[in-house]
Formats: sequence, C-alpha cells, structure tokens
Amino acid sequence: MTKTEFLNGLQRALNGRLDSAQVHKHVTYYQEYIEIQVRKGMNEEQVVEALGTPELIAKSILTAAKGDELHLDEVTLYSALTRLKSVCMQVADKAGTRFKSWFDSLK
Repeated sequence: MTKTEFLNGLQRALNGRLDSAQVHKHVTYYQEYIEIQVRKGMNEEQVVEALGTPELIAKSILTAAKGDELHLDEVTLYSALTRLKSVCMQVADKAGTRFKSWFDSLK
C-alpha cells in the first residue's frame, strides 16, 4: 500500500466520526511520520506495512478520543460534585453545627 492509499484510507475511516480539524491533525501526523521514516532510509511500503491498516489506526484514534471524552466527563462530574458539596456546606452552616458535623463525617 502506498502512502497516499494509507492516508486516504485513514481519512475515510475517521471522517464523520471526528470533527474535520481532528481528522486533519491525525492524517497530517501520519503523513509526516511516513515522510520522516522515508528520510531515515525506509521505503513508503515498509513504513505503511509497519503501521498496520488505516482502519486499525483509526480504531485506536477513536478509542483514545472516547477515553478523552470519558476523562472530560469525570472532570465535569467532579466539578459538579465539588459545587454540590459547597452548597451543602452552606446549608449546613445555616442548619447548625450538628448537621455540619454529620456532613463532615461523610468525607
């Protein structure tokens, strides 16, 4: 498989699953990687063969992107829980020290 065939296949596998800027970023990365390896003495076919199929590379990229989304969701959840704790502590201050002591024991 040639560099062009590989890059076209990668782009097809990512299109519609990531935004166009992300697709471009990944395709450019692999284009530059192949070019660097060629300058080091490998031929295109060897580099592309060592990389694996565009579909497998795309699957790895999409899995990593999903992991980033999950991490973002965890950060968002932590932020929401922190805000909730703050509100609960304000309520506890108004409700009295007894409720606050109970809430502190939950930490």
